[in-house]
Amino acid sequence: MLLDAGLRLETLREYPYANGFPAFEGTVALPGGRFAPSPDRPVIPMMLGLTARKDS
Repeated sequence: MLLDAGLRLETLREYPYANGFPAFEGTVALPGGRFAPSPDRPVIPMMLGLTARKDS
């Protein structure tokens, strides 16, 4: 959708935790209100951050 809107993706970051809620069963609470998969599960991206810019 970003690219379809004429935006250029500049940065994409993956985070191994989610802020504020347990995204699925088996997550463990971390400091700062974060949640991550339990140590016996694979590390997967739980949250994404991105920046995009519209070319002028």
